[in-house]
Amino acid sequence: MNVTRVIRTLHRLAGAALCALGLTAPLAASAAIIAGQSGVQPATSIIAIGQSASVVLNWSVTSVFVGFPGTLPYSVTSSSGQFVAGATVLGTVNTILSASGSAVSGVPSTLRFTESIAVPPDVTVKASRLGVSSISYVRQFNDGGASPPVALQSSILVGGSAAAQLGITREALTFDDGAVVRVVPANDPLLAVAEINFTGSGTLNAVWEVAGPGSTGGQPLFRELQPVTRGLLGSEPVFIRSVRLPTDSPGVYQVRLRITDPQPGFDAPVLTYYVGDARGAVPGGIIPMALIGPADGALLDRETRFAWQAVEGAKAYKIELFASPGTDPFDIPDLTGTSDAADLRLARAALAAPPVSGLIVAGVQSQTLLSAAARARLEARHTYFWRVQAIGPEGTVIGEAQVRRLRVP
Repeated sequence: MNVTRVIRTLHRLAGAALCALGLTAPLAASAAIIAGQSGVQPATSIIAIGQSASVVLNWSVTSVFVGFPGTLPYSVTSSSGQFVAGATVLGTVNTILSASGSAVSGVPSTLRFTESIAVPPDVTVKASRLGVSSISYVRQFNDGGASPPVALQSSILVGGSAAAQLGITREALTFDDGAVVRVVPANDPLLAVAEINFTGSGTLNAVWEVAGPGSTGGQPLFRELQPVTRGLLGSEPVFIRSVRLPTDSPGVYQVRLRITDPQPGFDAPVLTYYVGDARGAVPGGIIPMALIGPADGALLDRETRFAWQAVEGAKAYKIELFASPGTDPFDIPDLTGTSDAADLRLARAALAAPPVSGLIVAGVQSQTLLSAAARARLEARHTYFWRVQAIGPEGTVIGEAQVRRLRVP
């Protein structure tokens, strides 16, 4: 601000009356706050979410008075302070700040304040829920002059201390109905849900991404759907829903929530879905599919390859894994040469429940490994039934392989 210009303006207003504190008679004077500064100590401190913390704030307010002889006693006051994030008020401090000084006509005069405040835990929690990493502490100062009060603010960082830094320990994905693989009609609504486990507290930054049918046959080319900022606090997992997923064009899609900050120590899990007509298959029209591997009763590892003979006209293949119902026979040696997969009653009971894991691959593929995300949904020392289905261009099941048993060591 141009101090000379302010002083000249105040001289033109010198006929105004100012009643200064400590004087019994009004003086012909005008005043204005022409500058203000603020600062926080320590400047690099970060307040942990959900914890109380004290900070020291330094304020300075410079005013200029004109139109009176000698010196003029005056005061600068602020009735309260507010914690704010954007336009949202997070809390109020009802402490009055006041300082007095003497001014010489036309000469800028500065008063300084030191304020120690306790930032309440609920203020940082509210800031975290808004997804912000800093808040402002705002005060309005008035020097008793004709000019309006001046608002000054200091920024305070929010996010966690060295002992409470946010860490992501797990991410699991499902569709909004709890399924892990989906075949949906064109233009039907579809959402994904991410379950996030974490330690500490802080702000999560992530982005929902999708890869469309044009890229999922080879290397997926993900594009951004929606950025996500979420404050995380406590010990319970949080659930983050996606925006509506694209279902306008037929084919295989992949969707993921990629966490950008803090960086997790694992790759983002991926869900797959197929968009088609999803009409029921014509009775008797399903082609029996020949399986190549793994063998019935095989042990699953990272290199276990699921392979089958391709079906003409297939646009995608759906692999589903179902939990074995009843007593798990994992620890019982198979000495008879038979398997639970041959027991139609047990297999039908397993397939009557939703699959616990699975994935969809493009129709150009006839083999795949289970993704890390799909393997993570399987429990150790448990038995599962699995099957492969071929999906036609309209979303119908046009081929299906015999159900086999798979064991997870």
